[in-house]
Amino acid sequence: MNLRITSLSIAFLLILGCTEKPKNIKILVLGDVQLKGDMKSYSKDEWLNQSLDTSLFVNLFKEVLEREKPDYIFQTGDWVNYNDRFSLQILDTIGNELERLPLPYSEWDFMNSQIPKALKNQFYIAFGNHESYQSVRLQGVYHPDYDILGNISSSINISDSKFGRESLIDKFPHLNSAEFNGTTASYYVSNEYFSLLSIDGLNKNRESLLEFIEEKLSYHKSNHPQKPIFVISHYPIFTGLSADQDSNLVYHDIRSKLIKLFDQYNVDFFFNGHEHFYLRYSRDAIQQQFPPPYPEKTEYLTISDFANPYSRELKRIKLDSSAFEVNYFKGTHYVTIEIEDKKFDWKTYGYHDNKWTVIDEFL
Repeated sequence: MNLRITSLSIAFLLILGCTEKPKNIKILVLGDVQLKGDMKSYSKDEWLNQSLDTSLFVNLFKEVLEREKPDYIFQTGDWVNYNDRFSLQILDTIGNELERLPLPYSEWDFMNSQIPKALKNQFYIAFGNHESYQSVRLQGVYHPDYDILGNISSSINISDSKFGRESLIDKFPHLNSAEFNGTTASYYVSNEYFSLLSIDGLNKNRESLLEFIEEKLSYHKSNHPQKPIFVISHYPIFTGLSADQDSNLVYHDIRSKLIKLFDQYNVDFFFNGHEHFYLRYSRDAIQQQFPPPYPEKTEYLTISDFANPYSRELKRIKLDSSAFEVNYFKGTHYVTIEIEDKKFDWKTYGYHDNKWTVIDEFL
């Protein structure tokens, strides 16, 4: 009997040893992708034969996944450029609609097919403006004598976040287990390694949004104080256009409250996208530009360009770029965060001259 118990015990321990999860993990943080389509072709036939320019993204994404072998992926929004509701509206010369042509490809299907099967349930996205477009269309006047469309213009309507949760779960079914703030795209998840809060910046009900943020941060601090907590959002806190110019896409109105909440509840990192460059905000630079309060604990990083064809200069920020020293990078980049024994370090890699180079790090 004792021999049998001993054998079973040994077998049980062996099973535990085989199924025990690693003590350290790696998180890959990616920014805006926005694949480019051939949107300069205005004839009906050319529209229907459009294709996505995917080669750079596909090659770099595979290369980074093989290079880093991440356990999780955070994506800071604008994973797609055109959503499934994009269309071409053909008008006659007096403005009547003649025909509506859908986009000849599904960028969502393509992008999500690139995520390895083993990482599909470990992929966490922030809701960006391109994900949230309620209706996106090009409009063109048809000239039958030339079989072309002239006077092309665009029309974009941004969702008010009423369908954020539904949209995310439709594209990422594993998020069905996340805790959402009503129908918005703000959600909270937690596992044995970290907690993650993803904020939907399009939620105009700021009172509800702030209540949800504090509720989840408080829960994490009370129940998982030893685990790192990360916050991701597509929209920036310290950069971007002013609120009167771009009220949907900045946190100008709740900046001070977010800073206080993140420090109060020991948020380790806030990651945002949208800007199409990399930027780590130094304490001195923030104090030069903005009124108090100033961050004391949380690090703020913009991670917003991964093979993105629409890169931007730092000119959208009023600060002198010299204040950021090496913490600004224009071009394709990504961040890795390694968590081991309740500690973590991170590195930022920039792509230049066909190779990856460390451009920023913290150990």
